[in-house]
Amino acid sequence: MEKGGARQQLPENRPLWEVLIFNYPTKNAAGNVIFKLHHSLGDGYSIMGALLSCLQRLDNPSMPLTFPSRQSNSKPYRHSPGFLRLMNRYFSGLINTAYDFGCSLLKSTLIEDDKSSIRSGHGVESGPFAITTTAFSIEHIKQIKTKLQVATARYIYGTLNNSSLMISNMIGPVEQMSLASIPIKGLYFTVPGVPQSLQVTMVSYAEKLRIGMSVEKGFIDPNKFKSCIEYAFEAISKAALE
Repeated sequence: MEKGGARQQLPENRPLWEVLIFNYPTKNAAGNVIFKLHHSLGDGYSIMGALLSCLQRLDNPSMPLTFPSRQSNSKPYRHSPGFLRLMNRYFSGLINTAYDFGCSLLKSTLIEDDKSSIRSGHGVESGPFAITTTAFSIEHIKQIKTKLQVATARYIYGTLNNSSLMISNMIGPVEQMSLASIPIKGLYFTVPGVPQSLQVTMVSYAEKLRIGMSVEKGFIDPNKFKSCIEYAFEAISKAALE
């Protein structure tokens, strides 16, 4: 990955994309395929859409892929929202937007996070990093959400140079996919070249939430961090469901 993968810039005399095939079996899969795409080709959603258009459903290749509904699972109001409720929603959204914009502006110019166990404090855009992955059952997450009666965020992001962590998420297909009739067991993505020591990306795929963790090499232990994430999930699950 470091010598011929994500950190190496794409040649200017060739297309702004590469496909890397690692035909070596691991404990998780028989092989790995990495699609390396330049961000100038589009944003995350358009690039993901183009990539998925090259793949097929494993169960029925003639049928299109389907995606989770983005509609809220909350119960509808018995009556149509009144004027005061609509105004409250409007001003709440306006205040939250102004607050987020102000915090982002301060973060990018004046305020900087302190050094910590997940932030080294120096630029890591071109430095080496390590990647590890894990996955959780979406149905299990829904059970925890229902038990705790909490809402999940639809969009999470962070790309500020002075911040400690970048989180990005995308919606993936419900069905398992195949590439050239070969089943795709897992689907993950990452964004190289970010200034944070820790990056967490999430994508839903085949009834599981697939989490990729990119950490500054030599500063954060990827296996230890992965174990902490899995332990925290199990602790939350145990406290909520038992």
